[in-house]
Amino acid sequence: MGTSKYRFTVFTPCYNSSSYIDRIKETLDKQTYRNFEWIVVNDASTDNTSVLLQEYIKTVDFPVKFFDLKKNQMLAANYNLAFDNAEGEIFVITGHDDIYLPKMLEIYNELYEKYDSPEVCGLVGRCVDQNGKVTPREFTKPLMSYWEYGVDEKGKYTGEAPRAIKTEVLKKYMPFDPEEKLNPPIEELMSCDGYKFITTNEIVRNYFYGNSPDSLCFSVKKYRLHAWKRSQLYINKFQFFMPWPFKRKISSAVGYAYSSIKVNKTFKESIKAINYDRFWVVCMYPVAYILSFLSENKRIHDVLVKLLFGHSLSKKK
Repeated sequence: MGTSKYRFTVFTPCYNSSSYIDRIKETLDKQTYRNFEWIVVNDASTDNTSVLLQEYIKTVDFPVKFFDLKKNQMLAANYNLAFDNAEGEIFVITGHDDIYLPKMLEIYNELYEKYDSPEVCGLVGRCVDQNGKVTPREFTKPLMSYWEYGVDEKGKYTGEAPRAIKTEVLKKYMPFDPEEKLNPPIEELMSCDGYKFITTNEIVRNYFYGNSPDSLCFSVKKYRLHAWKRSQLYINKFQFFMPWPFKRKISSAVGYAYSSIKVNKTFKESIKAINYDRFWVVCMYPVAYILSFLSENKRIHDVLVKLLFGHSLSKKK
């Protein structure tokens, strides 16, 4: 493990988690591999999440670092705080409302021992949601980049994937911009840089979505900068690592123009920030203005996000 104190740092950001905090308890209590620490951040919950977590921590037999924030900082800042205090070789991100199966860390550890190399950035498994859908699609090789498993032949997102990231690799992409609110697309960025994930077709996560309207979910105003930066990355970088059919090019152009309007970028600033597909972005600006007007309706906005970005941000953190 080198200089790391633990094999794993398990990180759980929490916000108004009282209705399902028992899932976190079940996840950690039942892990068959015990060389881990838990970093949990309560991001100024307005319910009794803090009380429940403190009661739970009293009963555990593994090291815990608990950060009970008094002011809500959002996910990017939570990541920065957890990373700064992590002492594990591998950083495991867990949702505050999901269940991770008892052998998850054991499976990850065995695979890591077998396949770790300088090109490896972490591990990724599969999950099943509350409707029985398994994602992402089946892994075909022991080492795969995000672009091989995370998108299909048409460049569409293949679904949620539980992942763990080598701390030394994650360090290269830290800290996250707290103004962006959400964490950036680190799997995509790592894969652009030549890194690969160790894969397992084992289902290691029970994934729940749509649990609470006030969880760390999509907000029209909160995540505008995140959406704009992601759209910019797709045009400037990601298109060269994924299928980019004409339909995807147009939807990305609309999405980028739409995000630029939402983040109050001037037309000149918007066009200057991208290096490719400027013609199509300019052509799509009138469409983006119409969509921006319509999106003042929250329901319509969520539909537009799904159409433009391939999946809804309202389902999860």
